[in-house]
Amino acid sequence: MVKMKTVVKASAGTGKTYRLSLEYIYFLLLGIDFRNILVMTFTKKATAEIKNRIFEFILIIISKEGNYEELMKNIENNFGYKFKDGDIEKLTDIYKDMLINKNSVRIDTIDGFTSKVFNTCIAEPILEMYDYNILTEDTDTDKTLYTDFVVNLLNNKEFDFKFSSKDIKGIIKEIKGNFLYNKNELLSIKKLEEKYSLDYVITRVKNLFFNDLKIEYNGEEAKLKADSIKILEILEKINLNNMEIEYSNLKPLLNKMYKMQNVFNTRSKKSEVVKYLFEKNYELTKKIQDFQLIRYNYESTKKTNELLKNHKIVFDEDFRLKKANKLLDFNDITYYTFKYMFDEKLGLVKDGKVTDYFYELMDGKIDALMVDEFQDTSVLQFKFIKLIMDGAKIVTCVGDEKQSIYEWRGGYKKLFEDLDKALGEETVIKTLCTCYRSEKNIISFINNIFTKLPNYRYDEVKSSKEEKKSGYVETILVEKKSKDDDDIIKKIVEKIKENKDFTNTAILLRDNNKLEKIAKYLDDENIRYSLMTKSSILNVPSVKTAHKLVKYLVTKNEVNKYEFLRSDIKKYSLDEVSDVIQGKIDEDIKYFEDNFDRHNSFNSDDFDFAKEYIERFGYSLNDDSNDILNLNFYFEKMKEFSNIYDFYENIEGNKILKKSIVEKDGITLSTIHASKGLEYKNVYIYDDSFDDVKTGLKKYVAYDDEYNIIKFRMCNYNILNKMIKEINDDDKLNDFEKDNLMNNFKEFENAYDEYMTINKSESDAYLNLNYVAYTRAKENCYIFYGMPGPLIREEKILGTRNMSNAMIKEDNVLDYLKYANYFKQSKYVEVDSEKYDVERINRQKEGSAIHYFFEVYNGDVEIAIDIVKKKYGNLLSGLSFERVLYLIDKNVERYKNILESKNTRYSEFKIFDKDDNDKMYIIDLLLIDKDKKRAYIYDFKTGHNVINNPKYIKQLEKYKKILSKTITDYEIFVEILPLDE
Repeated sequence: MVKMKTVVKASAGTGKTYRLSLEYIYFLLLGIDFRNILVMTFTKKATAEIKNRIFEFILIIISKEGNYEELMKNIENNFGYKFKDGDIEKLTDIYKDMLINKNSVRIDTIDGFTSKVFNTCIAEPILEMYDYNILTEDTDTDKTLYTDFVVNLLNNKEFDFKFSSKDIKGIIKEIKGNFLYNKNELLSIKKLEEKYSLDYVITRVKNLFFNDLKIEYNGEEAKLKADSIKILEILEKINLNNMEIEYSNLKPLLNKMYKMQNVFNTRSKKSEVVKYLFEKNYELTKKIQDFQLIRYNYESTKKTNELLKNHKIVFDEDFRLKKANKLLDFNDITYYTFKYMFDEKLGLVKDGKVTDYFYELMDGKIDALMVDEFQDTSVLQFKFIKLIMDGAKIVTCVGDEKQSIYEWRGGYKKLFEDLDKALGEETVIKTLCTCYRSEKNIISFINNIFTKLPNYRYDEVKSSKEEKKSGYVETILVEKKSKDDDDIIKKIVEKIKENKDFTNTAILLRDNNKLEKIAKYLDDENIRYSLMTKSSILNVPSVKTAHKLVKYLVTKNEVNKYEFLRSDIKKYSLDEVSDVIQGKIDEDIKYFEDNFDRHNSFNSDDFDFAKEYIERFGYSLNDDSNDILNLNFYFEKMKEFSNIYDFYENIEGNKILKKSIVEKDGITLSTIHASKGLEYKNVYIYDDSFDDVKTGLKKYVAYDDEYNIIKFRMCNYNILNKMIKEINDDDKLNDFEKDNLMNNFKEFENAYDEYMTINKSESDAYLNLNYVAYTRAKENCYIFYGMPGPLIREEKILGTRNMSNAMIKEDNVLDYLKYANYFKQSKYVEVDSEKYDVERINRQKEGSAIHYFFEVYNGDVEIAIDIVKKKYGNLLSGLSFERVLYLIDKNVERYKNILESKNTRYSEFKIFDKDDNDKMYIIDLLLIDKDKKRAYIYDFKTGHNVINNPKYIKQLEKYKKILSKTITDYEIFVEILPLDE
């Protein structure tokens, strides 16, 4: 078998999944058994996509349907293979074999494959873990485990580490960020030399302020700024007994002192002493810099040595707790797998290569290895994969260093940048440089800004759409009037309304908090959206409130009761809560207590917890669609259990993800990370990340050629970053003086290398994240920014926006998955505290459910009914839902000629009244007969005698008038379709 090592550098949208799938088929044609081909990806989604593509492409080729000739031609052109007689029959036999033995098709995530090695060889024989569950971050299980962790550490007399946080949540974050995420690094180095002590640092700062910065000229003493005076006051009272405490008071003040002008009051330009200060500007700034470099070394070394001193206690406690609770995360699995892979007793590795015994345990030989998204591998993952690479005849690794956005969880893109060296001299590098996703102007814009960046690897990409529409890019400056982002978020929503980009559109932001905020603005504008988030359902305000009541009923903890009473739905003041503490009875809580104690079951015939809760309190104060959807989902989960105790234990112990609003043809709200691999016609982006304040400790790691750790330090990067910024911004220093200060910095130990390494990492993380965001756009890209930055420096427009298709969009393909989680804002009925007509509300819900069916119906009754069940199943009684199904069946038959019409169909079609400030209306069903130039507007209505209702008749006439201005040459007909008569 011929040996081949290939590195494929694939920019965004250049068809890497397509190429990987074709290469897999190429390997099959070479005679490699599919059982001996291993494909590794980073996500289950990517695994499914590649597997589906492979099966789909083989089927197209062997059946000679569709674009089979194109697929065969691309295999020949890309891999130098010539199809010959018998190849189709050969692929047919392989395809049948693969279908019968799907479990032998080895396409897996890296975590999944590593877990297989761990479970088979390491978990039981070495760690004595016979069973375990995967620990997911931010679940209640995770929080509970690490709360116990913190308590145990703080009670351990040998543990000597000072946390900056005062609360449990902050301490947990520090433990993970400082210790657990740096486990491999901390176990790879020894204690650092402490060149400077705290006593020495204090001596230097005293000398700086009492001598070097004590400036007098012609009898006039230079005036200090307020912070400098505070520093002097602290220095005067500092001694050996209070040194550490007072130094902690000094630090925030010293963090502002990086040049002469930070120390002295220089506003009086005519003052002789001020003029003298500027004459001495370079000299004084250099003395300050010398001190700050010493302080940087002291603080960074001290913190690193504290980690080294305590890491064994932390790691031992981490493993003890996880083992006792039968929990591990994927970082644990990767670490232990690589640690014990080389144990001779296991017989997995010999002479640096995996053994036949390893292959036997892992379902067979690996002749060909394919790795996708290689830029996201960690060093430990790479070392593990490298063992398999060295044993494989064929290796293909695909990635894009520009899309490396997971460094915060261990991804190290330099592994991919230098992969050809690791694989050997005969490695072939191939570049995919034609983008099949984005229009020409979008690619030109990206090429233009990224090729100009210093110290950033970027090769220009071509667009495959040279002869088509050119695409549109607009950068928009929105000056922030406050610290929050409301101004920019409002501007994004305004622009979307202006463009009428309500379908195939994404808003991509950096974090979930901003997405939640923009969702509320879209709610206010009645604009549909899909909010993609991975946050816990217990963080949703409406659910959090309901869960406080459940928590109180289960635990009897009075604090939960008081928190529930203080919530938005009860609105108790502190005085009213005090009355309850003194014995006053709240009737709502008493009602639930009485029923809970008698039944403890919300499935019983006489007590439905969800129904009683919603009737008493409603969904949310602001009728927020996220609140409504997730409270329904919370109660839906509740009904899966026979009692509240079991439900409570389950939802507390597992991270139940918040349900995302998924609207048909709505706007997608997503983090940039979650959007990776996706594409949208229109993309709106907020470029805010370059302006982050570089605070806190940053990790510095240096490797040798084999990626063994040779240096590691947790650095106070903020000191160096602020120092460089202050010097560069000082217009009183000339270029020669700035160069000297920079050279002084470079000569100070390893500080400059640490700064450059961390700064490059921070800069690349920002640039890569924005590259991923920009390259999601197919036709139109809008970039909003608050101030000029590394990428966007000015407002500009590239191309002309094509608005011709903004109103009508062809979509005749039924995609069940698109509707699988389709929910929209429910009709919320305010509860009358004096009289509540349950029957009336049930009728309204039934009507809404029927109307909803026809809203989502797209040719398949069963699919539409299933969607209705997902939304209304837990809100209607069995009898009510039977009535809904009856009326659906009746009306489907009744309107069969309309529903099965061959005319072009648009459900929930949006129109805009230009005479009323572009107010939006929604047509339930619009049919377009393009041949006869006719349009049919249908409005589904529930209720009595709706056909003759003047309000509805007037409404349809308005729709007709508005639509006639858009499709001027069409004859328009309107009709009301009753649904429950």
